[in-house]
Amino acid sequence: MTERWNTLITGSPHISYQQYATDRYLNTSKKLIGISLGCGSGDKEIEWVNQCKNLTLTGIDLSESRIRQAIKNSVLQSVNDRLKFQTGNVNDLRLPVRSLDLVIADGALHHFHHLDSLLPKIHLWLKNDGIFIINEYVGPSRFQWTDEQLRVINGLLKTMPERFRLDSDGYRKTKVYRPGRLSMMISDPSEAVESERIEPLLKQYFTVSEVKPYGGMILQNLLKGIAHHFIEGDTEAFLLLQSWCVIEDEYLRNGELRSDFMFFVCSK
Repeated sequence: MTERWNTLITGSPHISYQQYATDRYLNTSKKLIGISLGCGSGDKEIEWVNQCKNLTLTGIDLSESRIRQAIKNSVLQSVNDRLKFQTGNVNDLRLPVRSLDLVIADGALHHFHHLDSLLPKIHLWLKNDGIFIINEYVGPSRFQWTDEQLRVINGLLKTMPERFRLDSDGYRKTKVYRPGRLSMMISDPSEAVESERIEPLLKQYFTVSEVKPYGGMILQNLLKGIAHHFIEGDTEAFLLLQSWCVIEDEYLRNGELRSDFMFFVCSK
């Protein structure tokens, strides 16, 4: 799936979005200063500084345990001279105006509340030639899948051979439903809290230089819980997965279903 996403974002299955963005937007001799919002354990940030050798990056996350792990990971990867981490609430950040060359939100922005106040602050933090790179889930908030999404997903699930519908506990996957809003808020209050607002708000506060939809509106839920059947070594599984990718690609092309995942490059 990574090669598929790479192709849809960068045009090549072998070029990551970090490499693509570095080559196209960060290819400069000057030193760059950036932050990564909601960095978790820092794996993506390590990839960013490995690709962009002139970048000094600070990762910020609310979880102290993940920040501790991120620091360990950066030391193990010998990038801790250009990659720092700190614990903090992104919405409470106070940074100087026009102090950053780069802001990254890599799989984290859909967890943030108060985007109406956060995005204008990011705009202020960026230098006049700074960029904001976003790789995000932008689908229905609280995973309230559309009727058409569910119709397509459940139609494919219905035709799936029985052996591929068994989860790791041996239960048979029969139908995909919308999760209850209340159960979503109780289990993870931040999950996809304002996700469907991300794209329109980016266009409101920034100039969107590039946007690359890369799907997920079918495959994400179709494969949830049963993806282990489609990893490797099974010809029938491979052919099925390939056919579903073709179907999702067609929906991406004709616009009948909105992409749940998108890659953006934004400027001031």
